[in-house]
Amino acid sequence: MEFKESTGQLDRSMETLCAFLNGEGGTILYGVKDDGKIIGQTVSDSTKRSIAEAVNRIEPFVDLEITYVAIPGTEKYVIVIFVEEQRFMRPFTYKGRAYQRIESTTTVMPQERYNHLLMERGGKYGWEAMINPDLKIADLDENAILGAVREGIRNGRLPETTIREEIPVILKKFRLLNDGKLNNAAAVLFGKELYDYPLPAFDLFQRREYSYTLLLLTLLVGVERLLLNS
Repeated sequence: MEFKESTGQLDRSMETLCAFLNGEGGTILYGVKDDGKIIGQTVSDSTKRSIAEAVNRIEPFVDLEITYVAIPGTEKYVIVIFVEEQRFMRPFTYKGRAYQRIESTTTVMPQERYNHLLMERGGKYGWEAMINPDLKIADLDENAILGAVREGIRNGRLPETTIREEIPVILKKFRLLNDGKLNNAAAVLFGKELYDYPLPAFDLFQRREYSYTLLLLTLLVGVERLLLNS
C-alpha cells in the first residue's frame, strides 16, 4: 500500500502502480499522509480526467478499480486505486518504462528482469519472438529451411511457388524475419549451431535436443496459423 497526499503526486504514484502490477498487486490512497493521517482532497472532473489519462499510459491495458470515498462532514475524498496481481500480463510499463517494488521503494526494473517477465508472458511478446541481434541468415541451415518448405508444399500448407522464393522472403512469411532482423525462433528452428544461442525454451523439454521432426511440426503449426489468418 502507498499513501499520497494528493494527485499532485500522480506521475510518481503511477510508477508505483506499475510496480504493483509487476509484482503482487497493491493499493494507492490519495488524500492520506505518509503517517497514515487522512486529509482528503477535492475531486473535480479535471481530477478524474488526469487520473484516467495517467492510467492510460500504463501498457498493456489493465482493468483496475478506482473508488472515491467521501470523508464525512467535508467536501473532500480519499481516492483509492486497487490493482490485483497480473501474473500472465506482466511486465507492465508506464510511459515506456518498467518499474518494480523492493520493500517500500519503487525503482526502475533492470533489463534482465524485464526480459524474464517477457518470456513468462509468451505470445508475441515471448522469448521466441524477440529479435536476436547476433543472428544472421548465414547462421541458418538453408537445407533445413527448404526441407520445411517442401514438407509444407507436400501437405498442402504452402503453395508450390514458395520453393522458388528467396530465403529472406520465406523467413519473412514464416514470421522469423522482420525489418531485416531475425528473431530467436529462427535460431531454434534452423540455426546451424543450436547451442551457440541461449534457449530458455529448452527448460520445457528438460533440455532435450530438438529433433528435426519436432522443429518441422513447430514451424508448420505456425505456417498453418499464418495461412488461416491471411
